Amino acid sequence: MGVALAFRPASADPSLGSGQALKVGATTQIKTLPDSGRVARATWKPVIIIWFRVCEIGKLEVRVSRFKIAFVFGLGLFLLWSACNAGELPAAKIQVGEKMADFTLPDVNGKPHRLYDIAGKKAVVVIFIATRCPYSNAFTHVMASLAHEYESRGVAFVGINANSTDSVSEVAEHARAHGLDFLVLKDEGNRVADQLGAHVTPEVFLTDSTWTLRYHGALGNSHQPTNNPDKTNADELRPALEDVLNGKPAEVTETKAFGCSIKRVKVS
Repeated sequence: MGVALAFRPASADPSLGSGQALKVGATTQIKTLPDSGRVARATWKPVIIIWFRVCEIGKLEVRVSRFKIAFVFGLGLFLLWSACNAGELPAAKIQVGEKMADFTLPDVNGKPHRLYDIAGKKAVVVIFIATRCPYSNAFTHVMASLAHEYESRGVAFVGINANSTDSVSEVAEHARAHGLDFLVLKDEGNRVADQLGAHVTPEVFLTDSTWTLRYHGALGNSHQPTNNPDKTNADELRPALEDVLNGKPAEVTETKAFGCSIKRVKVS
């Protein structure tokens, strides 16, 4: 910030005798003394005050700029952590060993599907997915492969998109593009996500034939979270699924689901 001071000649001031006068603005005068030619200050106080004001304003602007940078940087880190690293989240509302309540949701064509109508299956895998989450998308090939592998063994896969930011058309195109041939439902208003206590994508809920929850958590990689499709696997869901199909309790019933937070319409 700068201040421009304009000096202009003025008419001779009779009070100065034979000397000349210059006026700075309306307050400051400089006398040229006829005897010695030395310049003397009539008053520099307004100029000094202006100088200190400029310095103080400059310092304030620097402090404000630093604060803005720190605030924006901190806010960015917080949003990144909350969006893609939702590891320390509350436990799901349904616990392992409890029966999953029935629900009805529409598919991408608007046709309603009731959970309990998926009858005669040895196990049902419910996975919360998203169209834009890099973590969820890194596991789509794992989901598609598992669904094809276990379909003949009496396992049904159900994908649920509860993100308010994902339109039905996006969900349909996403499923087609990623080869998700299993049933994909749209949870408008995140009602079922709230009912189960799902928090991230991808997040798995595995039930047996009686709708009892046998496993909850990640598909795999929970100890080394990744969004690299070349490194993702089903090393945590697969053993639990095999245990359920063999009529045994899952050896590991819970792992930490990781991914992007579900973009809710309302907080449950």
